[in-house]
Amino acid sequence: SYGEGNRRLSGEERRTQHKRAALLKEKAQVRRQVFVTGALVSVLFAAMIVYFLVYTNSNSKQLFENDYNKREEALLEKNVRGKIYASTGEVLAETIQDQDGNDVRSYPYKNLFSHIIGYTYKGGSGVEQLEDYNLTHSDISLSEQASYDAAGEKYPADDVYTTLDLALQQAASDALGSNNGAVIVTEVDTGNILCMVSKPDFDPNSIEEDWESLGADTDSGTLVNRVTQGLYAPGSTFKIFDAVEFMDEDMSKANAFSYNCTGYDNNFTLEDGQPIHCYHWTAHGTVDLEKAFAKSCNCAFVNIGNSLNRDSFCELLNNMMFGEALPYDLPSGTSSYNLTADTSTEDVTQLSIGQGSTLMTPMHL
Repeated sequence: SYGEGNRRLSGEERRTQHKRAALLKEKAQVRRQVFVTGALVSVLFAAMIVYFLVYTNSNSKQLFENDYNKREEALLEKNVRGKIYASTGEVLAETIQDQDGNDVRSYPYKNLFSHIIGYTYKGGSGVEQLEDYNLTHSDISLSEQASYDAAGEKYPADDVYTTLDLALQQAASDALGSNNGAVIVTEVDTGNILCMVSKPDFDPNSIEEDWESLGADTDSGTLVNRVTQGLYAPGSTFKIFDAVEFMDEDMSKANAFSYNCTGYDNNFTLEDGQPIHCYHWTAHGTVDLEKAFAKSCNCAFVNIGNSLNRDSFCELLNNMMFGEALPYDLPSGTSSYNLTADTSTEDVTQLSIGQGSTLMTPMHL
């Protein structure tokens, strides 16, 4: 027999011990699972914080410009919106105070820079919209901030300097006069925009008061910047592309090109059945490629255009950014053309002289 200290465990007692051991093991597993889950959540939370910090830092301008972001209103409570300057130093836009002491945006040259400089009303347009982030942020030093704080004044926000030339802008506007149209002058070496005029124009100083009437006048499209958003037939300027493709395909053939222009060519007709003809039916006589280009001879270039390899020509035009957005930060139209293996001779004839369905923005051209 066994003593009290060495007695055998009954079956019920063994089962109880097994249950207790299983329960302890299960609790240990739960604790491990809780620990692992907590660690994973902590890592994910830390990763999210890092991601949001990196994203907001690298996309601060886009987030600032988002319609849901009200930070601009808060900034303008303590900052005076910056000035916009011409390349020659003239102020094109500035913030002044009205009779009631309220900050209002002023455009000293009124209609002259209306489309390119733009306005701030209803989200803004032009340079005002493009540089909104810089124009509302102030980068003055702490000592300067202290000086403005002591005087009880708002901080001056950053200014923006453009490449626009006042004299050129005025000359272009005067030349266009009361005609509707577009003028753009660029610096060839840099691509800098020196002048951009679109008419009809408007006075940005009264944009808020005139907004409804300008929006209702859909026929004139006054608010549309014709330089960047207007799509027009490029006309004879398209012959540049014809000539480049002609020389690219076969330079010897281009050098040997000769055509006798009588002022019209019955081999190619327009939509109304009329033969293709040169301006005022002018007969240019025998022309080579250089003279045909100099005289803008429609008949010669229609012959050239219809002789080009269509796939190769499409590749050239696509490389010239037809059908895609221009590398320009403000809203702009997309130029287009129609040329496939099935395009009719009549349509290729129109394409060759920049007519028909061919469209370009003045900026692209």
